[in-house]
Amino acid sequence: MSVDSFRRVAALSVVVLAIGACGGTDGDPDDPAVEASPDATAEEPATGEDGTADEPADAEGPSGSGDPAELEELADVIAAAQEEGMLRLNWGGTGLADSVPTLFEGFQEYYGLDLELQHDPQSQMSGNMSTLGAEFEANRAAHTDIAWGVTVHIQQGLRDGWVVPIDDYEDWSVHITEDMVDGYDGEPPLAVAGYTLYGGVVYNTDIVTEELRTPEDILALEHPIASTPIGAMFDRVAGPYENTLTEDEVFEFLEEFEIAGLISCGDIDRVASGEFPVLFIACSQASYHVFAEQGAPVDFRPIEGMNIAQHNYMFFPEHAENPNVARLFANYVSSPEGQQVFRDIVLADNMFAPDSRTGAEIDAWEAEGFDYVFVGLQDLRDLQEATGPDTRDRILGYFDS
Repeated sequence: MSVDSFRRVAALSVVVLAIGACGGTDGDPDDPAVEASPDATAEEPATGEDGTADEPADAEGPSGSGDPAELEELADVIAAAQEEGMLRLNWGGTGLADSVPTLFEGFQEYYGLDLELQHDPQSQMSGNMSTLGAEFEANRAAHTDIAWGVTVHIQQGLRDGWVVPIDDYEDWSVHITEDMVDGYDGEPPLAVAGYTLYGGVVYNTDIVTEELRTPEDILALEHPIASTPIGAMFDRVAGPYENTLTEDEVFEFLEEFEIAGLISCGDIDRVASGEFPVLFIACSQASYHVFAEQGAPVDFRPIEGMNIAQHNYMFFPEHAENPNVARLFANYVSSPEGQQVFRDIVLADNMFAPDSRTGAEIDAWEAEGFDYVFVGLQDLRDLQEATGPDTRDRILGYFDS
């Protein structure tokens, strides 16, 4: 399926509910004015040469470097963000953690903000979700103002009750478009796509010389193969899709699949070192790109019938301390400037963004005959309902450490 097809499918699968304007709270116009003392002298407003009153100095809008029309439209959100004064993030992983300082610097300059950044990178997404759930249960502030993860992590947050719907996203953003948000059919959207990941095999080019294209090629390898503790993407491969293996075929593969160790999707250094010459399924082409551009002996290939694409999302904890900063930052990340930072540092972007690097890569792989299936929130829910609740647990049983 081409990226253009993805766009059409995504546009049909997300229902956006646009509701009234938000922003700062104005004073009640019916409040009585404070009476001046008898000795007070009313001061005439300053006027220009044309006799009209001059604007007071403090009536000026935001003074950032961004588009003036955008700054004016989001003035209330910008003011509320400045009042909060801080952004707390825990974004970790190859490239992503490195992108945060650059994104934050551009964000502040764009909106004319003077904020503090508290960044404590944590790459274990499932662990981050558990921490957010425990904080919410204990009525403590979230350790990150914006959660970062994939569809299963949003589901985890929903089960724990702390994910805030974003049916009002048009009130606090101008760059977040309908195909950048995700949710369930007939329900408010829940998340904003940050950048897109797609799966395949990452391997050490100094060690692995065999051709890798099919599942049988993976099974025939005699090199130590690592996988991930979460069995990344195997559950989605086992879906009712035209271009992927059937559920039975996935289990047949797993019965023969010999796993030498479990590492995270971002541990490409362990592939480059030769500790594990192969990582499958590698759920992030982005991590491979970062190491390859640094000269590491690694390469990436899709594998026929096992090609899944998904987003890394931004979503919002109900117990965030700085919700206005969080939403304004998500808007900036979705802007051309923010997406360019991802392209430069993470080496990935939202495949639906204009001039998307990742979208072009997927198109190129599809031209070589590798058909990718994009799995969003509704797709995952449909898949789970179609396969039953035991399928994922059964798959995860092959990845017990």
